[in-house]
Amino acid sequence: MSDTDVATIDANFVELTPRERSVVENWMGSGKETWKCLQLLNGDEFSQSFVRDCLLDIRVVRAIRLYEGRSQAGVLNKIERQQFWSSVILDDNQRMGDRLKASELLGKVGMDFTEQIEISGSEDFALSIARARARVKEIDVTVDSEVIE
Repeated sequence: MSDTDVATIDANFVELTPRERSVVENWMGSGKETWKCLQLLNGDEFSQSFVRDCLLDIRVVRAIRLYEGRSQAGVLNKIERQQFWSSVILDDNQRMGDRLKASELLGKVGMDFTEQIEISGSEDFALSIARARARVKEIDVTVDSEVIE
């Protein structure tokens, strides 16, 4: 990548707000996955509608495209890492441990291991969490008893 390309990326990045920059830096390939990632990292600071609005803003879209193509010497961007992990998983010549680790890393990035609990605003927050945890324990007990039988 030339110095001119880096200057172009930096110039496009400067004109974005810090929140818009977060969308660009945490781009996961789709608006919904990016929003989930931002929720995991920042809590409720980023709404789904904010991410959607960013993706309608040509400045943000341009910055995402430039950022995706940015490749510093020896450093992979998110898409390149995901492609690499996928190639390791699919390569039968790789050790099984390496393939499983690549699968785990890809799952973490894709938030496969994150559980989302819906909480209504009408109840006390602590009570909602307690009820959700009780439901999870009930499910765990049910699953464990099915395995035993």
